[in-house]
Amino acid sequence: MYRTFKGLAAGASIALAAMSGAAAAADDFPNGPVTIVVGAKPGGGLDTLSRIFAPALTEALDNQPIVVANRPGAGQLIGLKFTKPAKADGQTVVMISGSAMIATMVKETGVDVLNDFKPVAHVAVANLAVVAPKARNLNSVADLKQAILDADAAGEQLRWAHTGKGSITDVAMTSWLLANGLQDKVQDVPFAGGAPARAAIIGDQVAFGVVGTHHYLANLDTMSAIGVMAEERDGLAPDMKSFAEQNTEFVAMPAPYIVLAPKDTPDEVVEELTAAFKFAIDDPATQEKVKNANLNVVFMDGAETHEHMKDLMKAWRPTTDSVAGSL
Repeated sequence: MYRTFKGLAAGASIALAAMSGAAAAADDFPNGPVTIVVGAKPGGGLDTLSRIFAPALTEALDNQPIVVANRPGAGQLIGLKFTKPAKADGQTVVMISGSAMIATMVKETGVDVLNDFKPVAHVAVANLAVVAPKARNLNSVADLKQAILDADAAGEQLRWAHTGKGSITDVAMTSWLLANGLQDKVQDVPFAGGAPARAAIIGDQVAFGVVGTHHYLANLDTMSAIGVMAEERDGLAPDMKSFAEQNTEFVAMPAPYIVLAPKDTPDEVVEELTAAFKFAIDDPATQEKVKNANLNVVFMDGAETHEHMKDLMKAWRPTTDSVAGSL
């Protein structure tokens, strides 16, 4: 009996210590600059949105500065691997897109986005746009197919840009190419994020590419729209035809923008971060900047985000399995 009570008392002491430790961590947060790790180069959607959010986040987090740290490469895996072992005190988070989720599904990476992190918030979503340099005069899926076939007949392979090996843009386009028997007739060119992929398209270094619709909207004079990889037209780009209305086989893979914290971050701290991102999204000045950047903000809290991530990854699994050997 004595041992039983002693064991219970010890267990209760440990639990109380853990609870008081979490409470202390929450009371102490934030206690310095908060770093948002972005797994892409400056100028892309993730980087832009992080910097747009920064002033309002500072206001929400006791006027602590927000540092955007770019860790580009490997379909955002470098950013995830940088954040995974970070001190779980809320001072470091990572903003990812669907590319990071996809990258962990097509190969062994040592990173599990569902179990190695705690979701803070879902903050935006972007549809994928297939675009081309204006001079190429490619304005539809039919135009793109014919250009690929014409180049192949001439003994050439058209080069196309995406945002990194195993990224959502890579997987979505590879899936379409495979479905249409075109995969062996083109050459993919990976870039470390949307900004350099966009630059390659604008500079006619590639024949076509896949980027978020916001990249197309910011470059209407230099890009032509082949189509948005969705069932319906994008509300931000209503003049761009959807792949569905062009009667082509494809997989819709909208790219969520999600903020994650290291998995042992106290729940109370995660809740403060969630509230800070909600404050930023609701801030009128932030909303105006988001509108000017052609980004589509959609908020979900941590629990909703976790369920949404699971649903997306389940829906994407057949596609990632089918294309993994072709990436």
